[in-house]
Amino acid sequence: MNKLIVFFLLILSVKAKSSCLELLKDHLSFNHEQAAHYEELIQRYEKKETALLEALNSNKVSPNAPAGAGIYLREYLDNFEMNPARKALIEFIPSIYMNTPLIRDWARDLSTHLTRKILASKNATLISRQKNYDEIHRNILIEVLKSRLKEAGFSSEVRFTRDELSESQFGRVLQNRELIVDDFFISDPHGPFIHILQLDLIRYSSKKFGHDPKTLGEFYEWMGRNEKIKLPEANRSFSPLAHTWDLLFDSFRWDLTGPEIFNPILESYFGL
Repeated sequence: MNKLIVFFLLILSVKAKSSCLELLKDHLSFNHEQAAHYEELIQRYEKKETALLEALNSNKVSPNAPAGAGIYLREYLDNFEMNPARKALIEFIPSIYMNTPLIRDWARDLSTHLTRKILASKNATLISRQKNYDEIHRNILIEVLKSRLKEAGFSSEVRFTRDELSESQFGRVLQNRELIVDDFFISDPHGPFIHILQLDLIRYSSKKFGHDPKTLGEFYEWMGRNEKIKLPEANRSFSPLAHTWDLLFDSFRWDLTGPEIFNPILESYFGL
């Protein structure tokens, strides 16, 4: 009984925004020492938030940035997109990259989930790597993200890329709603996990703002089908992969839509 009371007090002292109910369901997995360890790790992430916000604010998307290829997406949405939920989600995504407190809240939520998962595993090596070296093992990250993205309609299959994919190969991955771990970029600032992290950020943010999470999985599949449409105003063909994926997930701009910019910030915060 005393141990349970101590556990309650430790939970109440934690400043993370996770609900007590989520933490209490792990009571059978956490002993008193692990609960204290949990609080220590959450406070460590909290201390990282200042640096995280500074990096995000330095690279957030500006509403006044040049439209670039966005003009083709805009013409498509205004004249051809017949799915209201998908259109609303596509229009919402750029605002996520401008809202750095929202990204901070998502990072806090995910880091809490990862920490709980590691402690509940009772794996001494995983626990030690996080506590002593500030590292999250990739298998834990992938497992947690798979579980979180299930509600958005994604497959449990993960595509580990060792080589660069052709457009048709990449399209099939998206059509099948497979999650991408880009090991082809493991030694590059782009990193292997950026796209699965982006998806979870969008899932978290869109759900918070009232969008149906399953729209994200459908949107992902739609991009993979890559059905081209002739845009009369721009006098060119609209491609979902070239003008949506490349714009919102894999751009070459020097802001958070560019994996080479966003990924190092996230790797530093999470310990990847």
